[in-house]
Amino acid sequence: MLDECRRSPWGGHIQAIGGVNEKIEGFFDACQAVGFDGHQGVIIPASNVKNLMLRRDVVAAATEGQFAVFPIDSVDQGLELANWDPGKDNPTPTAITRMARSTS
Repeated sequence: MLDECRRSPWGGHIQAIGGVNEKIEGFFDACQAVGFDGHQGVIIPASNVKNLMLRRDVVAAATEGQFAVFPIDSVDQGLELANWDPGKDNPTPTAITRMARSTS
């Protein structure tokens, strides 16, 4: 299946999605309801980063490392994150964490 993605017209590149803020905030609310464990987050298309206008509580949780937003450009990056072992090195800082740091 991965080979089929790479042969697609997009070459395994992730396309932008609609309603990215609402999707992230909805999942954030679900995670908050069950309690954060420091390993929850979302994977979004990198092309959607410019559209992020998340609530302050989502930004705060990301800044504190309770919730993560991982922007990806390719299927390979998504698979790498999906197979990431939280006990090992942390993946690159989330886009939202970088944005929060740059505005403070």
